[in-house]
Formats: sequence, structure tokens, C-alpha cells
Amino acid sequence: MTLIGADVERICDMWKFIITDTWASILQLGIGIWLLQRQLGAVCIAPVIFAVLSTAISLRAGTYVGKRQKTWLEAVQKRVNFTSHALSNMKSIKMLGYSDGIHDFIQALRLGELDRAKHYRKLSSVNICLTNLPNTVAPLITFATYAIANKLQGQDDFTMSKAIASLAILQVIMYPLGSLLNSVPQCFSAVACFQRIQTFLNEKTIQDDRLFGTSTLEKTSEVSPAEPTDSIILHNATIGWSAPVVHDISFKVSRDSSLVAIVGPVACGKSTIINALVGEAHIFSGTVWMASKEVSVCQQSAWLSSGTIREQVIGDYGFSEAWYNEVIRACALHTDLELMSDGDQTDVGAQGVGLSGGQRQRIAIARAIYSRKPIAIFDDVLSALDATTQESIIENVFGPAGLMRKMGTTLVLATHSARCLSVMDRVITISSEGRITDNSISGSGSDTPKSIMNRSEPEPVGGVDASIVQTQIRSAQDAARADRSIGDLEVYKYYFSSLGVVGLSMFGLFVCAYAAFGSVQQAWLKLWAESDSSSNTGYWLGLYALWTLLRSSGLVIAVIFLWIIITPRSGTRLHQAVLTAAFKAPMSFHSQTDTGTLVNRFSQDMQLADIVLPVALITTSFQLSGCIGYGILTFVATPYFAAFVPFVVGLLALLQRFYLRTSKQIRLIELESKAPLYSHMIDTINGVVSIRAFGWFASYKDKYFSLLDDCQKPFYLLLCIQRWLAVMLGLIVAILATSLTAMAVGLRGTNVSAGFIGIALVNMMGLGEILASLIMFWTSLETSLGAVSRVKTFSEDTPAEPEPVCTAPAEWPRSGDIQVTNLTALHADFVALKDLTIDIKSGEKIAICGRTGSGKSSLITAMLGMMDIQSGSIVLDGQDLSQVTNEVVRKRITCITQDPYLFSASVRLNMDLHGISNDEDIQAALVRVGLWSVLRQSLGEGVSATKILDASMDDVHLSHGQRQLICLARTLLRKNKVVLLDEPTSSVDAATEAKMTEIIDSEFPGATILMITHRLTSIHSFDKVMVLDAGKLAEFGAPATLLADDASVFSQLYKSQAA
Repeated sequence: MTLIGADVERICDMWKFIITDTWASILQLGIGIWLLQRQLGAVCIAPVIFAVLSTAISLRAGTYVGKRQKTWLEAVQKRVNFTSHALSNMKSIKMLGYSDGIHDFIQALRLGELDRAKHYRKLSSVNICLTNLPNTVAPLITFATYAIANKLQGQDDFTMSKAIASLAILQVIMYPLGSLLNSVPQCFSAVACFQRIQTFLNEKTIQDDRLFGTSTLEKTSEVSPAEPTDSIILHNATIGWSAPVVHDISFKVSRDSSLVAIVGPVACGKSTIINALVGEAHIFSGTVWMASKEVSVCQQSAWLSSGTIREQVIGDYGFSEAWYNEVIRACALHTDLELMSDGDQTDVGAQGVGLSGGQRQRIAIARAIYSRKPIAIFDDVLSALDATTQESIIENVFGPAGLMRKMGTTLVLATHSARCLSVMDRVITISSEGRITDNSISGSGSDTPKSIMNRSEPEPVGGVDASIVQTQIRSAQDAARADRSIGDLEVYKYYFSSLGVVGLSMFGLFVCAYAAFGSVQQAWLKLWAESDSSSNTGYWLGLYALWTLLRSSGLVIAVIFLWIIITPRSGTRLHQAVLTAAFKAPMSFHSQTDTGTLVNRFSQDMQLADIVLPVALITTSFQLSGCIGYGILTFVATPYFAAFVPFVVGLLALLQRFYLRTSKQIRLIELESKAPLYSHMIDTINGVVSIRAFGWFASYKDKYFSLLDDCQKPFYLLLCIQRWLAVMLGLIVAILATSLTAMAVGLRGTNVSAGFIGIALVNMMGLGEILASLIMFWTSLETSLGAVSRVKTFSEDTPAEPEPVCTAPAEWPRSGDIQVTNLTALHADFVALKDLTIDIKSGEKIAICGRTGSGKSSLITAMLGMMDIQSGSIVLDGQDLSQVTNEVVRKRITCITQDPYLFSASVRLNMDLHGISNDEDIQAALVRVGLWSVLRQSLGEGVSATKILDASMDDVHLSHGQRQLICLARTLLRKNKVVLLDEPTSSVDAATEAKMTEIIDSEFPGATILMITHRLTSIHSFDKVMVLDAGKLAEFGAPATLLADDASVFSQLYKSQAA
């Protein structure tokens, strides 16, 4: 994300300066030196030497800028990426009780980032000082050299006219000199950014090893030419990632056997084969041939981009109402859409956060079918569906009269569903070693493994049963529209408080010292030039050097103090504020807020607060103090000039009012337009497999460039208004200079000092540039304060989860008794649970069943404080959960989510985020779930246990089922008395599910277990069954008792699944 944001912006800024300013600065510098030579002779070389030394120092410092900046930006990128991932998985984080831990981890990343930025800030401070010191020090060097040379030659021609003329020429020289010095580290910084982008672009790209069409297949010596009816051929294919996963796979799929299922245990390589068929996995040897590149894909974890349900389904294809309605009905989405007030215009939110897992999966299936591709590749797409919905989709999509057969589509489906196998033309079985053990015609007998046939039908997933819930996703524009107001004193107070009162006061003191001694410096030069004695050169030069030293000290100390000391403190506090607000916000807020908008708070706004805002504050402060100093000297020269003050102030106020308001609005529009750009990039990264498979790369690229163009339009307008400002200020200064000259001529013969008049005119020469710089940086300050305003608004206005004052005992809960009394809970405006009353005894194992939208997951999330409790209560061991802090409840209850949450950190940290367990316990937990040997094999047999636990989770390639086993191992380190299982086994085979169940039973003896389950055939292992229907308790009792009643809802569910 930082590559397309901060890095690209720095490169563009560099090119803008090179193209527009560099040549003009060099030309102006050369002409100025020539004019100075005409005044002072060879002494003109003195400021040139100083410029060369300053440039050499700047170049030397610049050689370190790239390396320091690269280190810092890598830390920024790591933090932003981790934060983006956390915000996208906030539901899992809250359910696991990880909010505090992930919050602290991200804040630690922020502190590490600011620590890495110290060296870069030091070099930037050197650059800022070098940019501004020539204006202070060059006159001293020039006049000192001239005075010493005259002293040695016995001359005394340092007149007022020569001093004023030389000072004016130096004024002409200093601006381009400072501009060039400022550009040096910027160029090095931009080169570093370019190198980072180049490194990313030079990384190894994915290589599609598939062959397409008959001609390519005939070129291989191992495989005979394909028959006209062949769609897919794998011949002796060894496929994997960094290492082979499946070996010597050979099978053929023809159009007369177009529906093929791949089955096998967890981590056998089913998904690896699926990824090879869409060109994602690496083919080490053998051949994967496909008749067409036209492929639709539906992954195990459904990917949805931002947009409406209809936009998800039709994708890049034109809208055909008849075909669309047929697909929607076949995927059982018509009922869901009828219950949503906006129907298929409902916004799904970031990654489909506004929908249940089953809805997301069915929309992904509908998208694949709507595309009408000749080949469809599906990876365990039925795992998130309840038995009734799954049966409907099997019948209408895969069945004899289903859409797949009507379209003549070739389908390869990795699945655990035994029911689905009955409608397949062929079943391919993969062993745990990654080899084909069976390749039979479906229904031929046999040979379907018992571990697959025993697989039961899954129930829906999702923290909220959102099938009848509509959430309105707040767009980036809506969220930011309130931020377009002009900054007020409250925002300044908020930012200044983050800097610290003492630190800000010290900074202001040094800025005032810089301005005061600058005025003294010019006044002293006037007195020196008017003196008659040449014998006191040391006196005049010595004190002039003192004023210069004091002024330079004010500059250097002010820059260092703000840039290195107090700005990092402010950055820490601002990030802490927005991070805390995000993690304390309820799930309803996250489901209604676009992820790109939130990421903008942590990326774009933090960049403004870290870099742009301090620079704008430094420059604005120095330029404002300089204008005040110029004004004082001008009033001393001609007191009557004060009559022009009201006119000038009024004109500048009018100019500022127009420019500031307009430019700030344009700048904020530019910032707002970046949120959709970031959201689109996040969607693209998350869905890159689907985008490549569907062939949508060109359209996504076009959309990205369209959004990029939208970002550039306000930027172009901002440049135009800046040019207008420069012209207007030039005209104002010209009027002031003319008026001052006319007044001086009109007052000749009075006691008006010619020296002060000269100094005032010299100051007028630079006043235009100072005023332009002041207004532009003031605008930059105001605009950058918009980031602080957004942080302030976000931290103060974002709703927070209730924080009860009651503290639970350290040993709570002791037994695990749960009483739910008259519970009514809301999700958004929808009543998810209605007057639910239930009593669960300590140590009972409860199965929660029901159809899609019945409220199963809502009960789990209500216990974890993620629902709005309208009435009633949930009491755990005598303690009302609404009176206990949500994070405490989540930490005291063990939870396994349906989607495994693993983050970019070490294996150790993923296992034990809070650092409570030792390495031996972590290793024992991994051994218990059978993953220690997998990790050792993945990282190398000779790797020590410590190095395995230190390894990044990103470096360990695990299947979806293995990732879920990691989450199970993590729960073994938390021996809590209540265990909530939000359908953790929906994407694993029957053997792995049995293993997980056995581990839970044996490792949590005496614990109260509530499990949303789909494996009704093994329901007898539960003490009781809770059946929910439309948010109400339909049945609650022992499994045998409910099954004995043919009229019971549970009995009907059981029989439906058994059938």
C-alpha cells in the first residue's frame, strides 16, 4: 500500500521540481553571482564556496537518506499491511479476545516505525537547516570576507549603497540556493522510493505452467493428442508450492464426464490441484493441459469485492435479467434478497462483511455460473451451507437438470460433501501422501472412502445470521464529507496538546529568537555601513557574527526540537488515539464502514501527521516570524507606511480567505478520492486469484487508472490555484514596493533613515516569495490539520463498546453454568434473537442446530458482547455478562472461529499472543494436534524447536484445514471453563473433524461446550441439542429424546440430512 501511496508521491514531487524549478534556480543563481561580482569583486566567490560546502554536506547526508528511508518505509509498510489485515478480520479478533493484544502489537509496530525513522529525521533536520542557513550565514561570510580583504588592502569603501545592493543581490541568490539544497535529499529520497518499487517489480512473478489447446499438447512427448471432447488432462503432474505437495497425478476430464469431484483427507493436496488448474500452483514435472483459458473459479474462502450483490454476480459481464434471475434462483439467493430492503442493490461491504458466510459463498457460486465459462473450478464451496440450502444448490447447479449440465460446463470440485458425490460423473480420491488412490465413475461402487462418505452436511457460518440483515456500508466519501470544514481552534488545540505544551512553547521561543535576531542582524549591518571608523571593523564584524550565530542557533534548535523530539511523540499519541477508537468500536461499526476509509486513517493521515504537518508548521512559523520582522523594519524606516497596513491586511485576508478555503477543499477532495483507490487495491490483492482466473485483469487495471485519474484532477486544480496565488502576491508586493519608494522620495529631506529605507526595499524584494510560501504552507498546515481533525473526529465520535465498571474475579468462571433469560438481541435494526431463555449446566456439551438465519451464530456473538442486547440477560456463573468488560469475557471464554485467524508474525506469537505460555507448552500443543511434524518438515528437518517457533507464519504453507488445527492448538493453551465453537470443522474432512472433536473432549474435561454443528450423524456425542428457528428456541433436549419424536424440528433436520 505504501508503494502506491507515499513512494509514488515522492517520485512525482521530485520530477515536478526537476522539470519546473531546477533549471530556473541554476540560471537565477548564476546571474546573481555575476551581479555580486560587479559589486564586491572576487569576494563574490565567498557565498559560492559556502554554497558548494553546503551542497557537499547535503550530498553526503543524501547518500544515507535512501538507506534510512528504505528502512523506515519498510516498517511503515509492515504496520499498514498488518493493520489492514487486522481491520479486515476484526470479527475474529474480537471473538478470540485478541483486541488488546493485536492493538498493542500494532502500536508496538508504530513505535518501532518511529524509532526507525529517527535516523531519517536527523538527516532531514540537517537538510532543513542547510536549506535555511544560507539566508542567515551567507551575508556574514560575504561581508566578513569583504571587510577583511579591505582591511588587508588598507581600503574603506564599505558604503551604504554597496551594502544595500549586495544585500539585495544575496537575497536574489539565497532563494534558488535554498531550493537546490532542499532538492538534494528529496532526490535521494525519491530514488530510494523508486528502488523499492523496482525491487517489488523485479520480484519473481507467478508462472502459469499450464498448456492450452490441442497444438500445445501435441508438442509434449509424454501425452498423446487430446480428443475433441477432452477438457482437462493431467499427466504425471507433480504440483506444489515451494516444495511438491501432490505427486504423479494423472487423470482426464472429458465433456461426457464433465462433473468431477476430488476428495481426500485434510492437507492431501486437493486445493493444490485446484490451484494448479487455475494457474496458481507450481508444476514441478508432468503436464497440466486445458482446452480453454476461459475458466471460472470459486475458492474455499469466498472473495467478494466492494459493491452491491448484483455487481458481485455479474462481474465484468453485461446484465441479462433472465439469465441473472435464473442464476440467483439456482443459488438459493432469491429468498435472501426478498428479505433485504434494498434487494440485490444491498452493499456487501469490505470482503462481504455485511453478509453471512453462506451468503458470501452462494454469491461467489452465482458469479462463477453467471460468467458461462466452459470450465469451472470449485474448491469446497458447499462447506458454508446448511443441509437444506446445500441440497437445493446440488440439485439446481450440479444435478441432472442443473445449470452446469445445461451449459455443458466442465466442473472440477474439491469437496467433503458425500451428498454431492452422488451427482458427480467421476470421483478422484487423493491419499494423505498426495497421490491418486482411486479414479472411479461415480456410483460404480465402491470406492468412495469411508472418511468422505461419513462426512455430514455443514451448517452456515458467520458471526451474525445476516441472511435477513441489511447493512448500509458507509462509503469513504460519506465518512469523510464532514471533514471538509475549515479547521478551527479545537483542532489546533488537539494537535498542540499531542505535541506537548512545554515542547511547543520551547519551539515557539526559538522561532521568535530566529526572527528577532534576524531583524537585529539587518539593523546592525545598516549601522556598520553608516559608521565612519574603519578601525573598529573587528567590533562591527564580531557583533554581526554574534547576531548571525544566535539567529542560526534559533533555527537549528527549533528544527531539531520539533522534528526529532516532539513530532514522534505526537505521532505516537495520534496513532494511539485512532487505533484505540478502531479496536473499541463495536462490530456494527466495522460492518458499516468501508475498510479503505479506515486504512486511510492509518496510512495517509499518519503520513500527513508525521511528515507534511511538521514541515508545514516549521515553515509557516519561520515565514510568519520573518514577515513580522520585515514589517517592524519597514515601520522603523517609514512610520507613515503603517497607514498602508489596513489596506494590505484586508487585501491579504481577502486573498487568504479565497485561496485557503478553496485550496483546502480541493486538497481534502484529493485525499478523499484516494480512499476508493486504496479500497480497490485491497480488493485486487485479496481477489487476485479470482481476477486472474476470470480474466478480469484488464478491467481491474482500467478501473484503477480511472480512480487514479480522479485523484489527479483535484491535484491539477491545486497546482493551478497555486500559480494564481503567486501572480496575485507578486502584484501586491509590486504595489507595496512602489508605494514605499514613492513615500521615501516624498519624505526626502526629513529625518527618515536612508539605510532603513534601503533595507526595507531589500526586504520587499523577498516579501513576495515569503508571502507566497507563508500562504501555501499555511494552507498545507491547515490541510494537514485535516488529518488531525479526522483523527480527532474518529477518536471522539466513533461509537465504543460499553465499558462496565464491574470487574470479574480472577478465577471467574469457575464452573461454566450459563443462564440465558428472555434474551432479545439486535444486529443493526434486525432482531436476531427473540425472547430466548435457556439453562445450561456446568460441563454440558451442547450442539446448536438450525437452518440458515435461525440465530445460531448470533447466540455465540451475543455471549461475546458483539450484539446489541435489547432486553434479557446472559449470566455466566452468577455474573451478568453485560456487566463485565467485553474483552475480559472474551479472554475468559475459549472460542474457535469458523474462519481461522492467523497473522503475519512468528508461530510462537500466533499460538500465544499474550506471552503466557512457555515454548515447551506451545510445542506440546502443536504435537497434540499433529502439526509439529508438519512445521518441522516445512522448515527443514534440522531446524531447532526455537527456530520453528520463531519462524514467520507467512513462511509456512498450510492448508485451510491445517490452519484450523493451528487455531485448535492455540485454544489448548487457554484452559477455560467455557468453550464456544463457531462451526470450526466446516472445511475439514470427517477424520480431521473426529480428531478435533476428540481433542476438545479430552483437553477440556468438565468444560461447558457450545458448538454450532453440522455433523448430525454424530449428534449422540452431545449431551443436549439446541434447535433455533428465526431467532427463537424451537427445541432443547437430549438428542435421543428429540429424535424419538418424529414431529420435532431436530428429527426432521436429521432425517433430511440422512436422506
